[in-house]
Amino acid sequence: MPQVFHPPVILGIKLALLATLGMIAVVWVTFYKALPAHSGLLSPSQPIPFSHKHHVGDDGIDCRYC
Repeated sequence: MPQVFHPPVILGIKLALLATLGMIAVVWVTFYKALPAHSGLLSPSQPIPFSHKHHVGDDGIDCRYC
């Protein structure tokens, strides 16, 4: 039975699939792992009731440093 695709075509398909997987990995790292915690998308749960009025309003501390 003859081969359907020639070896260079098979290599091109493999390289295209590998490049696609690489781009998916780059997008995943960029959008899901590299986001800062204060962006609003990765908001941690507050373990105790807390008023930001004292620290932000009175003391002038930025929320990123709390």
